[in-house]
Amino acid sequence: MKKIRFAHLSDTHICKDYSGNQMKDLFEKAGSPGANLEKCLKELERKQLDFVLISGDLVHEGTSEDYRYLNEMVCSCMPTTHVIYVLGNHDRKQAFRAGLQMEPAESSLYYAKEINGLRIIVLDSAVEGKESGYISEEQTEWLEGVLKEKAPRGSIITFHHPVEWEVKELGMQITNRLWDALKNSDVLGIFCGHTHANSLNYLEHIPQITADSMAFGLGIEGAMLSFTDKTGYCLCEINDGRLQVHYETSTPKPAAYVTFELAALQKALQ
Repeated sequence: MKKIRFAHLSDTHICKDYSGNQMKDLFEKAGSPGANLEKCLKELERKQLDFVLISGDLVHEGTSEDYRYLNEMVCSCMPTTHVIYVLGNHDRKQAFRAGLQMEPAESSLYYAKEINGLRIIVLDSAVEGKESGYISEEQTEWLEGVLKEKAPRGSIITFHHPVEWEVKELGMQITNRLWDALKNSDVLGIFCGHTHANSLNYLEHIPQITADSMAFGLGIEGAMLSFTDKTGYCLCEINDGRLQVHYETSTPKPAAYVTFELAALQKALQ
């Protein structure tokens, strides 16, 4: 049976014009998120993947024009590869729908899609106006119904906020009902972003794969948090029900350019 190959990107933070953004200096120091993403997408198109997944913070608190700009870039750089968008805390739901010209029947931000026998389940953990994430009871009930039937080659689930991470304030809690649905299912992995740092954690037997950002990195050392120019993504492969993940770094020797006490961030997020 043919292997399923896909890429997992996250936190692209695209804007057509960063000049009016309060994080303009940070983005300039990290390089151009747009140029980073465009280069990456062109490289991935040559790999002839089954699909590409972008797990949230697609644009940086932008407008429908920013979503159109992102989608035009994706379509231009990846004309033959299917791309799946997930929303994060910096995304704006109505602007996203307008920018992608979504019809009312296609406007749900949680859904399941099957590609070559693999079921990709997209959930929306973003709560507009908040940094933290949450999976609604409405989505949980829907997910229970979806997972009752196994997919031919298993399922993966994607949402923006990780459940497990070393900085608890950047993660999210899930309900017992949601966890019961996941742990007794055919889910091979959970794919998320938000932390701007790659990691692998396990929710019991289910791996949680967190991707680097394609805009800028975050590094934690002791009590200090640093913004860096590190960017990267994941190359993933599913073969006979087994998931393999390779972390690819676009900047092999990242440099920190803004550093402050981690406690200040934790306090601000409380």
